[in-house]
Parts: sequence; C-alpha cells; structure tokens
Amino acid sequence: MATLIYYPNMVQPFKEHPWLFGVCNNEYACNCKYTEREYSVEKDFKAFLSSAASIAALLILFAIGLFPNSWSGQQINPAYNLNIYNASSSQKNTTKLC
Repeated sequence: MATLIYYPNMVQPFKEHPWLFGVCNNEYACNCKYTEREYSVEKDFKAFLSSAASIAALLILFAIGLFPNSWSGQQINPAYNLNIYNASSSQKNTTKLC
C-alpha cells in the first residue's frame, strides 16, 4: 500500500500490461504455499529452492516496476532520473575499456 501512495509511478507498467502482475504475483503465492508444505514434511532443500524462487519473483516485480529508471528523482525533478539509457557508457568509452 505504501508503494501506491509514495511511488505511484511503480504501478504504471502493471497498468499497461496487467498480465505481468498476475504471473509474478501468482508465482510468488504458489511458491510461498509450496515452501510451507515442503518444510512441514522436512524436505528442506526443496523448501529452500521454493523460497529462493519466491524471492526472485519479488525482485522481478520490483524490477518491472522500476524499468527503465534505476534511480528515481521524481520527488526533486523528473529530469534527475537515472535510467538505463543515460547511465550507460558511451560507445567510445566501452571501446577503450576493451
């Protein structure tokens, strides 16, 4: 709920493509239930893998919400946003590094 209040731009990709939220959210919910079931029958490794998949689903939801901005400057000035385009190296710099 705090995300919707303080960072309303995070939900914009999900408004444009609602199936993304459904897929990631259902994966997270299923993995949580599966983790609980596997842990109760003492299958610790399967529970660990399921827990890792749950964490990955939450990180994917976060990344989709932020894309393409990796650092948001919305509170100060939207021109201060750091995104994947203006944060990347120039072609000349990349050539010199290689």
